[in-house]
Amino acid sequence: MSLLRKVFALSSALLLATIFFASTPAHAAPVAQHCVAEAGTPTTAPGAPTCFATFPEAISFATHGLIKLPAGATTLSTSQLKTAALATTVLGVSYWNTGYSGSSYTHTGSSGCDTSSDIDFYFQFPTAWNDKAGSGREYGLCDATYWDNGHGTYGSGASVAADWSGGAMNDHATFIEWR
Repeated sequence: MSLLRKVFALSSALLLATIFFASTPAHAAPVAQHCVAEAGTPTTAPGAPTCFATFPEAISFATHGLIKLPAGATTLSTSQLKTAALATTVLGVSYWNTGYSGSSYTHTGSSGCDTSSDIDFYFQFPTAWNDKAGSGREYGLCDATYWDNGHGTYGSGASVAADWSGGAMNDHATFIEWR
């Protein structure tokens, strides 16, 4: 192979790599991922996630088929949850992006929260989601707190309660607790 051909081949490869990496956002979520996992309690660990290509599929799985969202739906309302006699409670949904959009993580529990101030449920984000969530919603008569740092059944550092989108917790949530 002549030197000119080698230089051309190398230049072409570098150009293609530059185009690929320049068009891939550094903060890209896994492609079309909508996971569901049972939150942990002070005596049990969180369950393993089950993931789907769409948000409606994830919600159908989380509610044992009792809630069927229309194709393309990206959020869930409290009224939709109240109309179904659920065996599992949807505690909350975390979203990859601000504005309750992008990939999602639906958190479920065996019941709603009680009236004590103790932690009823918790969730430690997996590595792929650690410091990546951009918004979150709470359900199940539980008060959710997203923490900047956390481990096990306690949180520390900066926190935000209730529904949130962007702000100081954007790309900082590592742990959620529900009371």
